[in-house]
Amino acid sequence: MEPLTVFLDSNIIFSIAWSGAETSRAYILFELQQRAILRLFISPLVMEETLSNIKSKKPSAMPFLLELIKSTTLLPDAISGITDERLNNLPNNDRILLQTAIAHGIRWFITGNSRDFQTLYGCRIGHTTIIAPRDFLETRGRDGELFP
Repeated sequence: MEPLTVFLDSNIIFSIAWSGAETSRAYILFELQQRAILRLFISPLVMEETLSNIKSKKPSAMPFLLELIKSTTLLPDAISGITDERLNNLPNNDRILLQTAIAHGIRWFITGNSRDFQTLYGCRIGHTTIIAPRDFLETRGRDGELFP
């Protein structure tokens, strides 16, 4: 079985780094990658946003954040050829991140940014489905598609 491709928004990596592996529920994404169930992707913009936020808000989490970043695959920021009006409603950085996932054919875009992505949760644009971390973990686990 091919691993599921997952693009992580910066808020996901930030929250894992902030909380630590022991207390972050979303850290399971990295554990699933170690088991070859998922393949995690980020972009330079995700890395830049996350590093900046951890540096200013919780510098003690920087070593763990760097470990998380090293265990992901870095994709170049990109703009997809898809024209979907829903993308126009996103702030510029969020639009770039989602377009990057779409342009690279990533199956899942996981974001905890409900303020900007709430109306897109559950929507599929191109081959990419936008989903909240809790919904991804609960839905994929329940139907057996992700967790055997």
